[in-house]
Amino acid sequence: MGHGAQPRGAGPPGDGDAGGAAGPLRQRQRGAPGAEAGYHADYSSQVQVPGIALDSLLAEGPPLDLIRIDIEGSEPQALRGAATAIGRSPALRIISEWSVGMMAARADLGGFIAWLQGMGFRFWLVNAGGGFEPLAASALLALPHSDVLISRQEPG
Repeated sequence: MGHGAQPRGAGPPGDGDAGGAAGPLRQRQRGAPGAEAGYHADYSSQVQVPGIALDSLLAEGPPLDLIRIDIEGSEPQALRGAATAIGRSPALRIISEWSVGMMAARADLGGFIAWLQGMGFRFWLVNAGGGFEPLAASALLALPHSDVLISRQEPG
């Protein structure tokens, strides 16, 4: 694994947002019933994968400007595992795939949103034209599958 990082096991879905824990990986078989309609209920297998906290790789160094993340519902765990790097990066912008079903199957999504807000982050929907529309934090729990900008500053 390098850098002295230790693998971290993952608990069952929804066991919290332990930073760096990759969580169970569910694999959908092509053609499985409901494969397009739902997320966690229709996945046919589960595999434990080791993970490391991003802070174990990024704890030291300059502030970050951008994180682009799309890791199939494990965004809350990965970002919590980068808390130190995020905390020292006041101008950080995070562009994240936002899938309520995928993320809620692995983490307390309301707690994750509150954690981001507690660090001063606000939210914008990335629209089809590449522009940004402000999002209330309360709208995130019902947001259809989208890309979201998470930033402490207005997009510019």
